[in-house]
Amino acid sequence: MHIIITTEIYGLTKYIKQLANKLVAIDTTVQILDPYLGMNKHFDNEAQAYQAFIDECGHANYTLLIKAEIDAIDDDIVVVGFSAGASSVYKALNSAKNRAKAETANSKIKHFIGFYPSQIRYHLDVMPTCPVTLILPCVEKHFDLEQVVDCLSTIPVVRCIQTAFYHGFMNPLSANYDHKAAQRLTDLLTQKSLLLDIAGFRHLASH
Repeated sequence: MHIIITTEIYGLTKYIKQLANKLVAIDTTVQILDPYLGMNKHFDNEAQAYQAFIDECGHANYTLLIKAEIDAIDDDIVVVGFSAGASSVYKALNSAKNRAKAETANSKIKHFIGFYPSQIRYHLDVMPTCPVTLILPCVEKHFDLEQVVDCLSTIPVVRCIQTAFYHGFMNPLSANYDHKAAQRLTDLLTQKSLLLDIAGFRHLASH
């Protein structure tokens, strides 16, 4: 099994590296895709990180990078994405007008787990053909999250799980970081059998 981790705008953070190491330890092949192509970055704040993301990569290029890497893998894939990385993965799953092509391209993706992909609100026409579990915050500052959840909930393969936490709760660099929530969900992500047990993962993630 091949696991792809797509990062948020901060790129290769300490948490992402630790998560990758834990996944390697359970006998999986792990690949990290970040906006800065593996370069370590340091940001003083979120605004600085966002500007660097836009200047050095951007959402469209990130999506193309992720799609190219997925297409190149000849193995079962589980994708774990965070924020901008999760949004770009979702967009890479293709839309209804390309459904036949999407079914072929995405058949290798056995589970996509995306944390707080706020940009997904611009891609509600995408119709995934693989199991998608979206772990969402309690609210988003810039849009009506409930409206987006209502739309996504009509897609059979998509399950939205709203938490009691705020955008960025998995990221220690975020003001919204929640240690207990991050630890609990990291524990779920690092159980190999659970990653492929869609119903089991969703059940545990929602409690």
